[in-house]
Amino acid sequence: TVYAIGDHGGVLVAARINVATNEVLYSLNEGLTFSSTSFFTNLTYVKKINSEISGTAMKFIMEGVDSSTLSPVIFSLDFSRLLPVVCGENDYEQWAPSDGSHTDQPCLLGQSTVYLRKKQQVVCYNDRDTDHISSVTLCACTFEDFECDFEFKKPMERNASGGFECAPSDNIDWPSADPPFPCPPGSPYTVLTGYRRIAGDKCTGGIALDPIVKFCPYPST
Repeated sequence: TVYAIGDHGGVLVAARINVATNEVLYSLNEGLTFSSTSFFTNLTYVKKINSEISGTAMKFIMEGVDSSTLSPVIFSLDFSRLLPVVCGENDYEQWAPSDGSHTDQPCLLGQSTVYLRKKQQVVCYNDRDTDHISSVTLCACTFEDFECDFEFKKPMERNASGGFECAPSDNIDWPSADPPFPCPPGSPYTVLTGYRRIAGDKCTGGIALDPIVKFCPYPST
């Protein structure tokens, strides 16, 4: 199956591949239900469905091959008539993705990002071109914000509290010397903890598992 997304996710268009068809599937409720329609007469081997890069348009371009002539064909699919009503304020809801690590707020990659999105069951045209982010707040760090560092292994199972202990491999001296030798005075060095923050994670506070940057001490006088 090939598919494309339009109207900020309000329209999903799909078609079967590797089979001659004149059927196009579409959903106006984020995939909760699908309807079918025939935009063309001849059976066609569908290759791809394209929408605008922004994913906001209601028109799609479908490319394929005519099953009888084996000639390339291109169809323009316009779904604008299916959503004649523009969405109003009551047609939107707040939603935030979550990794399930916080009970007090939804968090993902260390922050709670609340989006304003169209309600799934509402059939209307989302004409908003503005940013749909309603608010962003940072979350306290949990184990979900970290992964095992290089040369450390993650256990198969977590402990009772949901955490995990990264075990050093045989290729690393553990624990590492603190400070290392040699250690030029004033030079920075990193004390490994076995963990590292997941790329892009922005959590703050909470559990402290980040590698620690220190500086080589100066000789005492």
